[in-house]
Amino acid sequence: MHSHEYKEPAQVTGKRILLLGAAPSGEDLALELSQGCDDLYLVARKHRSLEGRNPYGAKNNIHKVLGEISKIDANKVHIAVNGEET
Repeated sequence: MHSHEYKEPAQVTGKRILLLGAAPSGEDLALELSQGCDDLYLVARKHRSLEGRNPYGAKNNIHKVLGEISKIDANKVHIAVNGEET
């Protein structure tokens, strides 16, 4: 799903989400999506702290992944960390 299709956290209830990019808008979206999904993986080249920025409460299901997407297959996302695929 692209962010322009997203309307409310109920759309992602019970799902695992992969969110690409941690610019301020991506971080805001991560905080909101985390209220509906089971787990959210936020992939970015660098991260800032989200502590104290969550207006929705203290749900702790955001997993920060430091790296870049190197390839996406039908069933797997490949992430490169320090130039090496994991």
